[in-house]
Amino acid sequence: MYQVDYPFTTLQFKTDGRTIFGEAIKASQDDGSLTDLRTRQLVFKEIISPSLYDGIEYDGRQARKWYPLGAKKKIVLDPGRQFGSPIVEETGTPTSVLFASFLAEGRDETAMQRTASSYAISLPLVRAAVTFEQGLKRTVH
Repeated sequence: MYQVDYPFTTLQFKTDGRTIFGEAIKASQDDGSLTDLRTRQLVFKEIISPSLYDGIEYDGRQARKWYPLGAKKKIVLDPGRQFGSPIVEETGTPTSVLFASFLAEGRDETAMQRTASSYAISLPLVRAAVTFEQGLKRTVH
């Protein structure tokens, strides 16, 4: 449909965090329609667009990085680092490693401080990693 090897990495896909939308491609006209790829139904772009997630950085038309919590949170999925696993962008430390340390140290503020000290990483970055991992645990069914 999109004539590329990795369609989900193109600018033609958007997400609101729950559903993936693909811009409908029409040979005769481009009205910028969006298709909910789960239900395969057209949606009104004007209504959906304000809620679409914009944490994806593109290199031209191809996705390069994804900041699932927004760029300010410093957690990134970058296929060029750690095989695309979620990491703290500044250090390259996998969020799963920091979360495991947090859990092992007692799951409280002291645990965060110990994790930060053990990995020589700032406390706000450990908090971001823990928040990200806890969010994953809530969304998995």
